[in-house]
Amino acid sequence: LQIKTLSLTLMLCCTVFISFMLPSTVMSAGNIFSNEKWGLKFIVPAGVNVYTTENPGPMASRINSETPLWLVSSSLASERINLKVSQFQDATEKELDETKQQLEQSGLPFSQYQRISVKFIKIGKQGNKKAVEHIHALKQREPKKLRQIMFIHNGRVFNFTCATSPERFDTANNQFFDSIFSSMEFKE
Repeated sequence: LQIKTLSLTLMLCCTVFISFMLPSTVMSAGNIFSNEKWGLKFIVPAGVNVYTTENPGPMASRINSETPLWLVSSSLASERINLKVSQFQDATEKELDETKQQLEQSGLPFSQYQRISVKFIKIGKQGNKKAVEHIHALKQREPKKLRQIMFIHNGRVFNFTCATSPERFDTANNQFFDSIFSSMEFKE
């Protein structure tokens, strides 16, 4: 159990720093994303491009089995969401609770990291999926404000990392990030 919790925390840490190391360009996308294997479906807002293993576009070097999905704003390529999906399929809500506790107690062990908030929220079209919301800032050459949403579905850990500049965060959160999480449908 501790190994899985540490694995969840490590997945969270890696997402923060790997997400924004390379520039990207954009291409067009549809308006619904659906993946039967994961049991997820959500609305993709207008002006957001979807990159997957089938359509990697400029995100080809970043797409792999652990980070198989990128959603990128067509008007501001640095405004994006990536998804990390755990390889194991036996994660539990208890591990999600422990991950939240670890983030509350110590945050992430990086000097550029500044925790803003950690809390449980409900996501999904029905508003019934428990998730950890972790909002934080990265103090780096190009500062970022990030919103991570982590939840368990069908035994897998899903960790969506949303990022943009601190000045754009509220707008991006309302027009892009939150529209993804509020439209999610979960299938067994």
